Amino acid sequence: MSYTNFQESWFIFGNSTPLGDDVIRRRKNNKCKEAGVKVIRIHDFRHSCASLLINNGTDITLVAKYLGHSKIDETLNTYSHMFKNKLDNIIGLIDKLNDTREKNIECDKSNDYKDNKDDFEMSL
Repeated sequence: MSYTNFQESWFIFGNSTPLGDDVIRRRKNNKCKEAGVKVIRIHDFRHSCASLLINNGTDITLVAKYLGHSKIDETLNTYSHMFKNKLDNIIGLIDKLNDTREKNIECDKSNDYKDNKDDFEMSL
């Protein structure tokens, strides 16, 4: 893609002149109002992105890398509250596995009794 009259001296935001200090913030606020969503700080979009990634199962090491954190500790310290739901899910899974295990044990015991009863009757 090429731009008409492109020059290396252009700015990243803007063309031959930089955007004003509040242009991005103002545009963001207007778009939030148009969409009917809460107006948040630009930096909060970063947190929203990380939260969405974590809630959708993205590995925390990949989230840390995506956010540019040099150490995973920074990500874990910032987003550790996000893992409460995951801990609840793990506890629920363990409870479910225990319930299934207990039902299997009960089923095995009743089958053992039937098997033993048949064995006893056959020996008579």
